[in-house]
Amino acid sequence: MKLFLPKQHGAWAMTIIPFWLGVIDGGFLWQHIPFFIGWIFLYLATYPMLLLFKKKKIQFYKKWTIIYLVPALLFLLFPLLKMPSIIMFGLVMVPFFAMNAYYTSINKTMIREKMNLQFKWISWGYHTLLIIICLVFGCSILAIAFLPSIIRAIIFYGKPLSPMKIGIYEIINSAIFFTLMIIQIILFSLFYRSLENSLHNQFHSLDNLSHVS
Repeated sequence: MKLFLPKQHGAWAMTIIPFWLGVIDGGFLWQHIPFFIGWIFLYLATYPMLLLFKKKKIQFYKKWTIIYLVPALLFLLFPLLKMPSIIMFGLVMVPFFAMNAYYTSINKTMIREKMNLQFKWISWGYHTLLIIICLVFGCSILAIAFLPSIIRAIIFYGKPLSPMKIGIYEIINSAIFFTLMIIQIILFSLFYRSLENSLHNQFHSLDNLSHVS
């Protein structure tokens, strides 16, 4: 049986990268392994589930939704038993899923909207704003991480690129973003650790002075 898999490379990156950046930032637990497996199955389940709203090939999409959703729920039980508050994250995501379901039939993509001027300015403005916000908050490495995305948005605009070429660029872009984000997380961690030690030493010095006096 041939697997029914999402073809959007960017969506795969948005599913995998934030998860592991969170693990790197928060620290690894064994529950992350079943959590990640369940997370991937849940993403796989949402693909045919959203296509159900197009009201075509209902039985086919329903079958694959069940095939992916059952193991997703089973694997997600492990982190849920450890930290039940995770369910709140799922509830927060429900409105976004509903919005995605509503727009499934009119979903805009880089390929379909390559000659749309309004889409161009929204894309360019969005990527530019991201970089400006990063620079304002002193996240220079994060700003650099977003540079390939705005370069892609500008250079690729209006060009007849195949899904394969776009996919290859998205994989490279995602790898660069992931690497730079790890560096940014490490630097933030070192900065806050240094700040914490500095504050601890200052309070310790003040405490000693108060005892002397």
